[in-house]
Formats: sequence, C-alpha cells, structure tokens
Amino acid sequence: MIIAGIIVVMLALFLSLPFVFHVPVFQRLRYYFDKIEFRLRQHDNKNLSISENFDIYGIDISRHNGKINWDKVKKEGRINGKHVIFAIIKASEGRKLKDKKYRYNRKNARRCGIITGAYHFYRPEVNSMEQFENFKKAARLVKGDLPPVLDIEKRGNLSYGRYTQGILNLLKLMENHYGATPVIYASPALYSTLMRKQEFHRYPVWIATYNRRIPKKYKDKIFIVQYSEKGRVAGIKHYVDLNGFKGNKFDFQKYLIK
Repeated sequence: MIIAGIIVVMLALFLSLPFVFHVPVFQRLRYYFDKIEFRLRQHDNKNLSISENFDIYGIDISRHNGKINWDKVKKEGRINGKHVIFAIIKASEGRKLKDKKYRYNRKNARRCGIITGAYHFYRPEVNSMEQFENFKKAARLVKGDLPPVLDIEKRGNLSYGRYTQGILNLLKLMENHYGATPVIYASPALYSTLMRKQEFHRYPVWIATYNRRIPKKYKDKIFIVQYSEKGRVAGIKHYVDLNGFKGNKFDFQKYLIK
C-alpha cells in the first residue's frame, strides 16, 4: 500500500508539471519521453543489414542541439570523412509549437551552402488541418530544398483507421501546398504499421534504425537512413543524428523541390 501510494503521488506530481513549471520545460520533458518510446519501436525481426557507407551524408536538428556554428559545420564538419551535404530542421510540432531555432538554423545552413529541409513532429491526437497550419506558418520551403517531412514517432490511443487517416490528411495538405511528395520519418515498426494501408506506399520513407537493419520488403522505398543518434560533427556541441542518403548525387537532386 505504501509503494502504491508513492506511485500515485509521483504520477500526480508529473501530471501537474505543466502548471508547476514554465510550459517549455514540460515540453522538453515530453520530448525526451517520446524519444524513449520511439527507440523501443525500432526493432524488427524481418530485416536487412545496412551499411554506413553512403555517398551523401546529412544531419537532422532541432533546438535541442543548441546553437550551431554553421560555418564550422561547413568547413570542418565530416561524417565518415565526407562533407555534410544536407540538414533537415525541425520547424514545428502539434498544434502550436514552433521550434525557436528553426529560422536561425535554416538561414545559416543555407548561407553556408548546405541543402535544407523542414520537418513537423506529428501529434496523433491533434487535428491534421491545425497541424498543417502550424507547419505552414513555421516552415519555409523553396526550390532546391528537400521536400517536407512528417516525423511520426507516436502511435497514440486512436483506432488504426483514425490514426492513419489523420496522417494521410496531413501528407495530402503538405503535398498540395508545396507541390512535392512529402517524406515519412518513422521507425521500422511504425512504418510497417502504416504500410498495411495501400495509400502510404507512394511516399518515400526516412527510416530511423540504429541497429543497422531495415525491413527487406521496404528497402526500395527507403529515401534516407538515420543510422545514429550519437554522432559528432564539428560546429555542434552536443550529439547529433547522422543520416545517409540511399543513392548518388544525381538521385539526390531528383528529390529536391522543383
């Protein structure tokens, strides 16, 4: 009974965090809890080994990476001995959250000649139109940028039908607005869940797999592989996610917004 009481008190304290702390503090905590949940979804038994040897490398970042010295990233940053070619930057999340470092990161990465893209962190419980409006206000995508990315890390408690329909609605809104086919970011497990629905088969996928394995049946749909969350790149003080593009520079150019 004592242990149960302690658990109840701790749960009550956690649920009261948004009111006790400044909201961004709670959002940071929720961010890390979401990441922990996402890491647990990354293992798949029917998979294929991948290599870290890519022709084109990039990073993905958010405000959690701190202030980035983009000049240093461009001049000294290397991944497996190769320059950082692209950076996919968090623009927004859910209904209202906008990444406070997005404009700084986009402006300075582009100034240094690094190709940029933008992603939206999807919240299953939030209306897809409201999420699209948030992303549209936060992100700026132009000719030569990577297509918009929908970052799907949470399954939520929705039925499969409502869950997938919300995602499809948002993907269609992105495509109609930017004139480019959006990219789905997901773990192998979550992507496999989505692929039960035929409508998802037309979207390229940015797969997150740190055990160097991807589902065999989806290998031809893989656009980018996020293979490490603990990379080190000059100009970035903290760990950064490392990504490799599956293809050569000519294949890469085909994906950019026209």
